[in-house]
Amino acid sequence: MPAFTWIDAVTQGIAGFVYLAVGLAAWRRAPRDARTQVFLGLALANLVTFEVPAAAWLAGIADITMLPRGVFLALFVAMATGAILLFHFCQVFPWRRPWIERWGKTLAAAYAIAPLATAALVVSAPASVSEISYGYGAAILVVGVPLVLVLTIALPVGAVVSLVKSYRDARGPDRPMRTPLAWLLVSQIAGGTIALIFAPVLATVVPGDAPRLALTLVSWVFGLMTPFAFALGMARLNESAAAGAPASGRA
Repeated sequence: MPAFTWIDAVTQGIAGFVYLAVGLAAWRRAPRDARTQVFLGLALANLVTFEVPAAAWLAGIADITMLPRGVFLALFVAMATGAILLFHFCQVFPWRRPWIERWGKTLAAAYAIAPLATAALVVSAPASVSEISYGYGAAILVVGVPLVLVLTIALPVGAVVSLVKSYRDARGPDRPMRTPLAWLLVSQIAGGTIALIFAPVLATVVPGDAPRLALTLVSWVFGLMTPFAFALGMARLNESAAAGAPASGRA
C-alpha cells in the first residue's frame, strides 16, 4: 500500500467526523430504528478506522505497521466490524431485505466470530516475518485468508447486490428512495474501486504526487456520498411517514 500522506490524514479525518455527525443526528431522531442504530455503529467503526491513521500521521507515523500493538488491534477489529456493519446496513436500509429475515442468525454469528478471529491473529502475530511459525502460518491460511476474502469481497459484493435489488424494488410510493439508493451504489462501487484498486496501482506505476492526490480527492467525494445518501433517504422516509404513507411498511 502507498504511504499515508497529509491528504489522506485530512480527507479521512473529515470523513470520520462526517459519518459520526450524520449517524448521531439520525440516531437521536429515531433511536429505536434499526437503520439509525446500524448506521451509528458503522459511523463509530469508521471513526476508529479513519481517525487512527490520521492521528498516527500527525504523530509522525506514516506506516501503520509501526503503531503500538494495542492501537493496531483496535484498528483492525474496527475494520472487520465495519465491513459487517456496512453489509448489515444494506440489509435494513431503506427497508429490510429478505436475506436478513432468513439469515439473521448468521449475521449475529459474524459479529462475534470476525472481530474475535481478527483480534486473535493480531495479538498472536510475530514481531517480524522471519519469526512466523508453522502454527501461525497455518492459522493465516485456515482463518486469515478466508476471513479477508469474506470481509473484503463477499460482504461488499453482497451489500452492492442488496442495494441493486432495493433500487429495483423502489417503485410507486417508494420511488423517491431511488435517488439515495443510486448515491449509495455510486459511493460503494466507485469509491471502493478507486481506493482499493486504482490508488495503490497508480502509486506504483505513475511517479509524482499529483495523480494520487486527484484520485484520493475523487475517492473521498465518492465515499462521503454514503452518509449524505443515508441522510437524504431517512429524510424522505420521515416525510413519507409524516404524510401517513411509510414506504410500503417494509422498514
